[in-house]
Amino acid sequence: MNGKTWGYIWSAVLAVLLLALLREAWHVAVDHVLVPDWKALSWRQFAWQPERGVSNFNLLRNFNLGIYWWFSVGVAVYPLARWLLVKYGLVQKRWFTEEETHAHENAHRLVGKLLGRRIHSIHSEENTGVVMSSGKEWSRPFMSLAPYTVPYLTLFLLAFRAITVPQNAWLFDVVTGMTFGFHLVCFATQTRNYQTDINRFATLWFPYLYIAVCAVFNFVLMAVTFWASKNFFKALWWIVASLFSPSLC
Repeated sequence: MNGKTWGYIWSAVLAVLLLALLREAWHVAVDHVLVPDWKALSWRQFAWQPERGVSNFNLLRNFNLGIYWWFSVGVAVYPLARWLLVKYGLVQKRWFTEEETHAHENAHRLVGKLLGRRIHSIHSEENTGVVMSSGKEWSRPFMSLAPYTVPYLTLFLLAFRAITVPQNAWLFDVVTGMTFGFHLVCFATQTRNYQTDINRFATLWFPYLYIAVCAVFNFVLMAVTFWASKNFFKALWWIVASLFSPSLC
C-alpha cells in the first residue's frame, strides 16, 4: 500500500478514537463539571419573583466550575497581556513570536527525545525554525505534530501539582493556566496548512484528526486532574481505562 492509503487507514483509526474520546469529554464536561446534578435543575430556577424584585436564577449553584477558576484566570492572562503590551508599545511583537517559535521547536525536540530519536541540531528565530533529527520512521509523525498536540509546560506543572500540592495553590493554578494560554496562542498562530509539519503527510486528514484526538484527550486530562479524587497520574489512568471499560465512568 502507498503512503496515501496508509494515511486514510490511520485517519479512520483516529476517527474512531476521537469518537471514543468525545464520549469521555461529554461525560466529564456535563456529568462532572458543568451540571453534576441534573435532578437539581428545573425551569423554576429561571423564574422571576416580583414580590422579591429579584430573579431566582440559581442555576450556577449546580455547576462545578469553581475548581477551575484560577486556572481559567491564568489562561486569559497571557493572551491579554500579550495584546496589551504590544498595543501600547511596551514590548515588541517580535519578542513574543520568537519565544513562541522557540517553544514550538522545543516541543519537537522534547517529544523526539522521548521517542528515542537523536537530535542533531535545533534552530529557531522569528516565525521560522528547524530541528534536525534521526531515528525510527514510526516516531517522525508524533515528533512533527508535537507543537500542536503537547502543551508540555502545562502538563509538567500539572504533574508537579500531583506530586506536591503547593502552599499557594491558587497562584500555582494561575501560572499553570498562563502556560496553557501560551500554548493556545501558539496553536492559533502556528496551525496552518503551509506548515511543513502538517503538509508533509500524504493526506491532511491524518494530521488534523490526530490534532483533534490530542485536543480532546488534553481537555479531559486537565479537567479530571483538578478533581480532588484524581491527580495528574490518576487522571491518565482514568481516561485510558474508561475508554475500554465504560462501566468505570
